[in-house]
Amino acid sequence: MVTEGNFDRLRILAADSVPRIGESVASSPHVPIDVVAQLWEDLDDGVRGCLARNGSVPSQILSRLARDTSAPVRSLGQWRMAHTAS
Repeated sequence: MVTEGNFDRLRILAADSVPRIGESVASSPHVPIDVVAQLWEDLDDGVRGCLARNGSVPSQILSRLARDTSAPVRSLGQWRMAHTAS
């Protein structure tokens, strides 16, 4: 069971400047939508890439990641968009 305390912890961790921690949060299937919105603007390609791989990310965010400036992130976003539409 996911509690509000779990969401609060993810919010705190998402604010950390260490990319590996951001990647961990971005990979969580329970990441809250406000944190997803924060992470898709992260400067680190790895964080955005983990977000693009996350199956719980809404299609609106995936479409933004599919237009990312980083080729690997863009590729992951486009792949996820193609495979969630079918």
